[in-house]
Amino acid sequence: MFCLAAVGAHMGSFVQAARKAQNVVAIDGCPVACAKHLLEHAEVPLHAYVVLYDLWIEKTANTILGPDEVEKVKTAVKDVCNGHVMAVAVHAGASSSCCG
Repeated sequence: MFCLAAVGAHMGSFVQAARKAQNVVAIDGCPVACAKHLLEHAEVPLHAYVVLYDLWIEKTANTILGPDEVEKVKTAVKDVCNGHVMAVAVHAGASSSCCG
């Protein structure tokens, strides 16, 4: 696990450690994909990528994940790490804004 803020700030040792990691999994809350873009900008190779929005988990300023949602995220991460393609959810009234 790496400090995403430190990688985004291009703090040398954090970026180097992230680049050397065997498997980097980015988990974003919404389709804006801030974590993914930040890691790509720092040239950190991604092994897998999960968007909570695609799991029907809504990200808001007050989001607190319950045990069922945490399990859903863990399963999704395991699935994408094992090469399974995650289906992208289509949400009614979807927007590309963050923390709505």
